[in-house]
Amino acid sequence: MKLRKIHLLAGAGLAAALLVCFLLFNSKPVGYTPQAAPVFVASARKGNIEEKIHTVGAVESFSTVEIKSRVEGEITEIFFAEGSFVKEGAPLFTIDPRPYTARVNEAKAILQRDQATLNKAREDLRRYSSLINKQAVSREEYEQAVANADALEATVRSDQAALASAQLQLEYCNIRAPISGRTGRILVHRGNIIQANADTPLVTIEQIRPVRVTFPVPELYLNRIRARMKSVELPVLARPPQSTFEPESGTLSFIDNAVNSPTGTILLKAIFANEDENLWPGQFVDVELRLDNIADAIIIPSEAIQQSQRGPYVYVVEPVRTEQGKTVHVAEMKLVTPGYSTERETVIVKGLSEGELVVTSGQIRLTPGTEVEILKPDPQPSGEAAAPGKA
Repeated sequence: MKLRKIHLLAGAGLAAALLVCFLLFNSKPVGYTPQAAPVFVASARKGNIEEKIHTVGAVESFSTVEIKSRVEGEITEIFFAEGSFVKEGAPLFTIDPRPYTARVNEAKAILQRDQATLNKAREDLRRYSSLINKQAVSREEYEQAVANADALEATVRSDQAALASAQLQLEYCNIRAPISGRTGRILVHRGNIIQANADTPLVTIEQIRPVRVTFPVPELYLNRIRARMKSVELPVLARPPQSTFEPESGTLSFIDNAVNSPTGTILLKAIFANEDENLWPGQFVDVELRLDNIADAIIIPSEAIQQSQRGPYVYVVEPVRTEQGKTVHVAEMKLVTPGYSTERETVIVKGLSEGELVVTSGQIRLTPGTEVEILKPDPQPSGEAAAPGKA
């Protein structure tokens, strides 16, 4: 019994000691005033913002042609330098034309011979036609004359086709550029004997004026892009990373017929005039698709938006009058619905009004109702953008 009393007394003493410690550590001095949390703020503004999609694309030639010979023979002339720009119809190669010239002359001679024979047969047929009426020749002789004339007419037509084929083969000895573009490496040289339709091309021409750029965008933009393309041409800008020249301007020309399910993207293509040849086939480029202009939008700095279990929110600073008649600034939490966003700015679809002050830095020290001290941003050197904020 005594032992139990001792335990009870010890427990009561321990509880009293803990209570005293709690009161000591949580008591505040008389007249204590909590420190206001320093924050930077910015004013929600109403304005226009251009909605853009940024991604990475790849440059493709508008068309690619592998130049091959349709006839075999010796390369006698090359009219261009590797990597040079050639216009459509410009001469590229000459294949020794002498064998094909001989075939043309042979075909002409055969045609002339058979044409003369045909003329004789036609004259005989006219004579037999007049004699058959006078019964001076038999029907069999007349029909034989008709058959001879018809056969020779077919032979002449065959000779004409053979001559046209020989002339075409002779034309193939002069290889010309089928498109305007930039040539690649020359894979044959003067004096080489080449085969017709060989596997290896003589040279490849890449058409880069104009040029295409392919790029993926998230599928969530697909319906809006399709709707916009029906009414306007969507502008696209492209520029190689870290380049110094201005971006090339083009227009969206193609939407793929299926979404890439593993990546959740849709492939698009744009056409660029590329007059200065700043875009090169195979090159990766930064792409900007200008989708729409959002008018009269509520815009705030992107860093003002925070995330919670209830969704996106911002801290809004509001003036509050205290019982002592002093005006202080207090941060209150507001749930918002963000829309289009960039690295620097975000459109607020719902939850904010123009002119409201939102906290852009210092949110970590805030809870709803916390008094804040609005700091002014550090002055920036001339020509640099000031940090978002408003005193």
